[in-house]
Amino acid sequence: MSIPFGPSSNANRARPATTRRSKPVTQPPSPKAAKVRKRKLASVKSRIRDQIAADKRRRNPRRPRSRSHSHPASR
Repeated sequence: MSIPFGPSSNANRARPATTRRSKPVTQPPSPKAAKVRKRKLASVKSRIRDQIAADKRRRNPRRPRSRSHSHPASR
């Protein structure tokens, strides 16, 4: 005697799992996916911006403005 629910039921076997995979790969862009993509892009951009700022800080640290041109060796 078979139970109408469970992994080995006939109702599940009648509909193969391939129907789920036959969906077209190119789906219409959903607003949620666009939001996620935008957030990822924004995080990447901010990371790049932070990296550039850190490089600038490391290359020329802030020094008093009056001495910046009088000491070419320190540059």
